[in-house]
Amino acid sequence: ANDLRYKRVFDALKKYKELYGDLLVPQPFTVPDSEDWPEEVRGLRLGARVNAIRSQGTFVKSNPARRDELDELGFVWEPPTNAEGKKR
Repeated sequence: ANDLRYKRVFDALKKYKELYGDLLVPQPFTVPDSEDWPEEVRGLRLGARVNAIRSQGTFVKSNPARRDELDELGFVWEPPTNAEGKKR
């Protein structure tokens, strides 16, 4: 089940990058119910998943190959801060 959940997140991240040009997913971002997105990722709380990967190592702690996969995709492990030092 973990593999499927990870694949869903990975696929959503790939699509997010295609649409937005980066992987700086805002925390409240949920995949919209839209034709632009594959059906199986619609409704996914992608911002929350990204946060969990960054802060808890979800999906990658027990599987270093996934970390490499995310690196190749351009995953941002440290969330960027804006001029005031706040996370976006």
